[in-house]
Amino acid sequence: MVGNISSDLAAELISEKFGTLANQQKPKENQIVSEPPAGEGPTIYLVDRPGSAQSILRAGHISIPREHHDYHSLAFVNYILGGDYSSRLNMNLRQDKGYSYGFHSSIEWMKPLSILVARGSVQTDVTKESVFETLKELTNIVELNQIGVEEFRKAKEGLLKSVPSQFESNQQITSQLLNMAAFDLPLDYFDTNIGKISDLTLDEVRESAMKHISPTEIKMIVVGDRDKIQKPLEELGYPLFVIDMYGNSI
Repeated sequence: MVGNISSDLAAELISEKFGTLANQQKPKENQIVSEPPAGEGPTIYLVDRPGSAQSILRAGHISIPREHHDYHSLAFVNYILGGDYSSRLNMNLRQDKGYSYGFHSSIEWMKPLSILVARGSVQTDVTKESVFETLKELTNIVELNQIGVEEFRKAKEGLLKSVPSQFESNQQITSQLLNMAAFDLPLDYFDTNIGKISDLTLDEVRESAMKHISPTEIKMIVVGDRDKIQKPLEELGYPLFVIDMYGNSI
């Protein structure tokens, strides 16, 4: 409960409205989830949307759970990859190539596993090139073009300065509190979180990229005009499957 209300009144109202309800929460069960099997390279799935002026791209793979000890370092990697306007993906596909109005990445943190996704919409006639550049950025950050010293410094500064903006509205505060509840975070989480970001080293962030971004696991979904983009996509040399909007093979 977030708003112009005292904690005493909030507790009173909660007890009044919900105090007589039985607790239906079940005990937690320990979930054992194996890591995804090693892939042999990126795979492309094409969904046909005839007449589309743009192609919509999504590329990613399963990642570590929110509770993983590398959470902060991988979130840092994502910020550099596609989590900020000046990130690699956006600077490449928007600023440098002009393929898209914006291209970003995010991690949908969950348990027992999360999802890393790079995403954006691009012009139909540069779909092949956009897929290539997206996969290149996801691959290069691992080893070929590791995070640099200045890149690391700017990202840390940007992350730390962005913390206050995550609490500007009641809705944002509620979302933060829900995350604390969902992932069993300690009550001092927001105090310690800034320290953990500040304490991250360049080596830790580079290592996290190498450990948790897996180019061979990437699945790319492309939604666009099949007649115009299928042949160019096949020229990339990756396995390509045409599917319908429900994921069924065509």
